[in-house]
Amino acid sequence: MIRFFTSPAADAAASLRREYAAVAALRAGLERLLDAGDLAAARTALVRFESQARALRQTLAGYAPEALPPPGGLDMAGILAADDRTLRLALPDRLQAAMVWLAGRRRQALAALGEGRRRVLRLAAWALCLGLVGAAAAGGREVWRLRQQSREREARATFAVDLLDAASHLPPDFKVAGLLTPEQRDGHHWRWGVGPRTVVAFVLPLPRTVRLTFRVNNPVPDQTLTITANDAAAILPLPKAHPWMEGEETFALTFPGQAGLNSITIDYKAFNQSGMAFVPDDPTGYAAAFTAFAIVTEKP
Repeated sequence: MIRFFTSPAADAAASLRREYAAVAALRAGLERLLDAGDLAAARTALVRFESQARALRQTLAGYAPEALPPPGGLDMAGILAADDRTLRLALPDRLQAAMVWLAGRRRQALAALGEGRRRVLRLAAWALCLGLVGAAAAGGREVWRLRQQSREREARATFAVDLLDAASHLPPDFKVAGLLTPEQRDGHHWRWGVGPRTVVAFVLPLPRTVRLTFRVNNPVPDQTLTITANDAAAILPLPKAHPWMEGEETFALTFPGQAGLNSITIDYKAFNQSGMAFVPDDPTGYAAAFTAFAIVTEKP
């Protein structure tokens, strides 16, 4: 068996406790015999109790001097000579008095052996162990929390958005302006970009490479789209107006997305009711019909 904080004084204290426990066990056995009315066996057990109690007294005296004399419970000669009735009535009180005195002497002896200081050390050691266990548990929870946060940031920073899909759910902190709701007719799908500009803004918790792609059907003669994505810029000239859904232009731009706010703007040179009016009775600033519009992020 591994023993911690061992020393001669600690071994002596442990031996003293065992000796006291043996006397206490004899006292308990004596009381059971008295309760059972077995007085003959009780007298035999009383002799053993007196012998061990005297031996314990001597052991205690070796560690701490006696300040008060022992009670009569340590001298059983008189009561052993008494009749059974007297023995039955008087012995429990004498045993109690003897054990109280021995318990007090045991405390004095343990104090002399430095038991109080060792108890403080043991408590301090346990407190330290508990503190270390608590710190380890807290550290484990913190590591788990940071890992969860990292996974959540990864999930929020990685997305593929199809702005032509009406049922698609946008990521958190993703906003669109200047882009009408998706429409469909005769097997065609589109979404109107309206002047003077279309804006897409989103927040990335981590840097990502962002790829913007779109297809556009241009109804406006001599149109020009100026695309700005963070610090990247491109111009898409559309000099020719196409009949409805009969001609499309494709555009793609890859740019570095930054942690924090990112924006994509598409400025239109002309749009309905500004520089031209291809739908005279409608004040909406139709500029370009997007038949595909996607934004995808990936790790750099």
